[in-house]
Amino acid sequence: MDLPLQDGAASAFGGRIERKGPNGQPGALFTPLESGLVGCERWTHALEGPFTRLAKLTLINVMPPSELCPLLFGRRLRTSHARRVHGNSLLDTSWVAHNAPPIGMSLVEASLDRATAKWYQHVASDQRLRFCQECADVGFQSALHQIDALECCPLHGSRLLDACRQCAAPTPRYALTPEGFERPMCCNTCGRPYGKAWEWGLNLERCSSPIDDGPFRALWSQLQRCDNLDISWPEVSRWHQDPRSPEPERDLRAAVFLTLSQLAPAGDESSAPSVGQPSTCPPVEVRHYPCELPNPREEYISPEDVQERVAVYKSIRRRFTRLHGLHHELETLDPSKTFYSDWNTDAKVPVTSASPAELHALVLWRHRFEEQFVAEALERSWRSLDRAKSSLKLRKRLLCWPLDWRVDARTWGHFVHACLVEDLWTARRWQACTSSLGDPLSSATARDDAAKARRATYLEHFTTWQARMSIKLQAWPQSVTHLLLRPEHNSECSGDLRLVVARVIRNEREVEADEAV
Repeated sequence: MDLPLQDGAASAFGGRIERKGPNGQPGALFTPLESGLVGCERWTHALEGPFTRLAKLTLINVMPPSELCPLLFGRRLRTSHARRVHGNSLLDTSWVAHNAPPIGMSLVEASLDRATAKWYQHVASDQRLRFCQECADVGFQSALHQIDALECCPLHGSRLLDACRQCAAPTPRYALTPEGFERPMCCNTCGRPYGKAWEWGLNLERCSSPIDDGPFRALWSQLQRCDNLDISWPEVSRWHQDPRSPEPERDLRAAVFLTLSQLAPAGDESSAPSVGQPSTCPPVEVRHYPCELPNPREEYISPEDVQERVAVYKSIRRRFTRLHGLHHELETLDPSKTFYSDWNTDAKVPVTSASPAELHALVLWRHRFEEQFVAEALERSWRSLDRAKSSLKLRKRLLCWPLDWRVDARTWGHFVHACLVEDLWTARRWQACTSSLGDPLSSATARDDAAKARRATYLEHFTTWQARMSIKLQAWPQSVTHLLLRPEHNSECSGDLRLVVARVIRNEREVEADEAV
């Protein structure tokens, strides 16, 4: 039977209610829920996110979020928080009480942590509500829209929005907050609804489910497969790409999703979502190599393995030096007058921008791997340093990479070369940033106002890039990471090591060097 609306609820619909049953016959529009609330299952979809589900329930029952939160979820509404994830986040529903009523549990059944409990915080954010305009027009939003690697809606191909189209004000957080649910799915600044279904509060005539939910289901299944994989990726939070990015955390989440997508690709390509990526996030390349767990009774790396890896390292070093014609540079330069060494971070930077970027990259790379290649070593003759073959000792942490698992010399060589390519990328970007500054740290022009301005700009660039040029802050380049994937049979002794590089090789010389490894 028809249920009477609570006081004031009729105004939430703008007088646009049609009481029809599923076959077009007159029938009940509302159904009774727990705690005296009313709702309608026909307005929701299985993959509809908790934000719009909760928004509809809020508008129908004309209740503020401070009253709905304890009623539905058994918790009080949190108005402040100090965590990266909001205390009432709609991505992470661990805050919902275990004894919450069934209606509350049903509202969050399509939250992202239900698809992937392991990776939802690494691929999505609740900082802003993200929505598709076409989906919002029919009252729909999916938690999958919160995945940062998705630039477009998997169904409509429209660009996902996180700001008001009229005044450009940011959308509220993807969480149960007073700002987001006093006027849900409407801009808090100008009051414009984010979709036609939210005109006059809630326009039931426009509320409907997506015509084709195949792309959403394919993406949901893909996340579930990622969750079922036995992945060990301890350094995922320290993986960074471009230090100039205005949103490095967002780029990291996008890169993690792109990596997981290669580990568990969509099964049905015809219904697979169209995944875009932010322009600041570089493509991700995943290379896989066999590895095994070392026997704890044996030495982690044998003397023979050390000799083999040192030989691989020397081969890559010699190849890079010849490829870029650095023999003459090494014979004629005075290292103590060519590079600065920062006392705090031990980062190496050239004195002037006239120094070749390839030489800077070689210094960064050798300083990472060679124990003797420290500030004192730069004062020695480069030729004598290279000729001292017996004295070459590699840093133990890099020599034993990937630390917990054992790989062959070929796999280790690919890691060494990936570090070299990344250091070359860093050196070239550093040269581009400082090419017009000359030698701003020189004391000869310390009192010149223009020199002071150049010095300030130089130090600003150094603050941005020092993490990529320091071995104290990161043993290897921040854009190189690795993960371990155990096979389905849960072998305790073997698995696949995935070397993940978020940088593309950009010119023929680097391609040639890569093929020579």
